[in-house]
Amino acid sequence: MRKLFTILFLFLSLIVSADKWYIATAANGGSDTDGDGSIAYPWLTLKHATDTVTGANFVGDTITIGAGTFTETAQIIWDENVYIIGVIGYPLTSIIESNYADTTLIKAESVDGTDGDQSISYIRFDGDALTGSTALEIVGRSNVIVHHCEFEDFLYAGVIFRGDTEWGPPDIYATGNEFHHNKIINCSGCYFQGTYYVHLGNLMIGGQGDILIYNDTIISEDRGVNLWGFPIKFSGGGYNMGVKIYDSHLICPEKNGSDWSFAIELFDSRGGVEIMRNTCQGTIDFSANSSGTTNDAGGFGYAVKVYDNYVYYPTGTSDYVVGIDFERSSAGGCYIYRNHVYNFGVGFSTNVAATETMEDMYVSYNKFEDCGRNSSTFAYGFAIGGGSGTFDNINILNNVVEGRLASSPTDGIRFNCSTATHVKISNNIVTDFLNGYSISILGIINGINVENNITYNCGSLSDIDTTSATLTTDVIENNQFAVNPLFLYTNDFHLQATSPAIDAGVDVELTEDYEGNIVPFNGIPDIGAYEYGSYIIIPGSEGTQFGTGTGNNLMVDKNGRIIIIQ
Repeated sequence: MRKLFTILFLFLSLIVSADKWYIATAANGGSDTDGDGSIAYPWLTLKHATDTVTGANFVGDTITIGAGTFTETAQIIWDENVYIIGVIGYPLTSIIESNYADTTLIKAESVDGTDGDQSISYIRFDGDALTGSTALEIVGRSNVIVHHCEFEDFLYAGVIFRGDTEWGPPDIYATGNEFHHNKIINCSGCYFQGTYYVHLGNLMIGGQGDILIYNDTIISEDRGVNLWGFPIKFSGGGYNMGVKIYDSHLICPEKNGSDWSFAIELFDSRGGVEIMRNTCQGTIDFSANSSGTTNDAGGFGYAVKVYDNYVYYPTGTSDYVVGIDFERSSAGGCYIYRNHVYNFGVGFSTNVAATETMEDMYVSYNKFEDCGRNSSTFAYGFAIGGGSGTFDNINILNNVVEGRLASSPTDGIRFNCSTATHVKISNNIVTDFLNGYSISILGIINGINVENNITYNCGSLSDIDTTSATLTTDVIENNQFAVNPLFLYTNDFHLQATSPAIDAGVDVELTEDYEGNIVPFNGIPDIGAYEYGSYIIIPGSEGTQFGTGTGNNLMVDKNGRIIIIQ
């Protein structure tokens, strides 16, 4: 019992020892000359507070920023184990304005692997019309949480998380970092380096072991050609693992000149990366540095999962822009499922060089809607390969791939490689590609299955083109050409009760459709993104689902509709 009391006493002592320090505007008594940081005599600037609240004597202390605008003119060094918090509530009233144009305003840098054990919250950071360079940079630290903050109008970047002080794969990954319930607007820039432009990010991450990024709004604003960056981008070469980006709203401007329109750009991912339930204006892109790869070096059982996202492009008037894109080599399992990709030149693309390889790719139960561009000849639903590279175990399953009839899209699904093995294109519905083939196969392929697909409204080229391919061990069968799939509504892609897609698929060992309904419903899977029968829809009641019978389970699907699982 005495030992228990001793432990409790020590624990309470640690809590009591943590102090609070205060900052206030001059009108509210703040002074770096006369203040002592107490609530009665607060300091005036965050820099003075962080210069004072540093070292072993201040572990666990909190710097509290009062209401008002605080102008900072020099770099702020934020020590580990110190918390910074503004006035809780919205709109945010604790405002840090940066007049510091040199590098990062708040720098939190330690030896790699340091436990930061700290957070910063409820503060609005103002870059003073792009005067400030970068708002916040966290380097070498774990367990740092940035939440309920706003960052606006910084020139190059809003927030940077770096697990390592050096470029390249980190020796020690940062772990336990979080970025959530924040808003970043117009904090990503671009600069010219040698022969190309480098786009930065509002939020940049590198060397992170398990960072959580969620419930954020991140917006890149159009600053002109080659002057803006992306909502989320890699830092220090990338090399992240265990990243979770979810429930966020990310907006990148439309492609302008040689710019790219990436909502998320990650390089050299090392496994366990999940991007889920986001709304993204712009591309979700995975790539790598020279001789790099997206893989599962971290041993998560998969390299990348991208699911339940709405990825869209605003106008559809620009040239080549991709919805979900994989560049360079990848291995270890990339899973792309239950996404709605809308209004891109190409819905899904991979692009590898002649010496690069792509393995274990699974693209299933997605909706690729309105693929194609008015001003581009490079317009596909899927563009796999780009004519080079080696592919193995590529699976394109149960997707709806729709072209834009008003434009001139070419092929619906185009697989164009140097060499490939174990390719499966099954249970897809491909419609409205007027000037190409519904499915086009090019390259040397040993082992390809093109089965149980439906094509419709693809002009005179609704069939499968293999004239530029050398195929061995191929199975091309049970496809329905120029057959109306009978969608329930235009651009809805649920199936009518008389659809030829019902019970017409092949078993590809998938168990849930686009809405998470059970597959198969009647012993045989359907073709397309929705499994008919797991839901019952009364035609004419668009947006509402009903069910009949006894012993059924009601549920609400991802679109907020009530369905019955029979």
